[in-house]
Amino acid sequence: MPDRMALTPEEKRDSARRRLAASACVLGPDTRYEFIPNNMAAGPCEHCLAAALRTYTADEAPLAPLAGCPHPDQCVGYHRSLLPLG
Repeated sequence: MPDRMALTPEEKRDSARRRLAASACVLGPDTRYEFIPNNMAAGPCEHCLAAALRTYTADEAPLAPLAGCPHPDQCVGYHRSLLPLG
């Protein structure tokens, strides 16, 4: 089995930025997203837990690993779109 190349923190952020931009193009620029912290071996850091307390537009959503993250090599954050009902 070939070794998997690990992404750098900036590559992780760029990937998330592209996914959010594509989502905003389809769902609209006012769509809100929640940040879902990782549940990797080290668990989410305090920065990720704090970011998960509110919602964001695609332009303002936090991109993991966040500044100050104690384990950026394991940090993964996801974004879930929140669609209005009705």
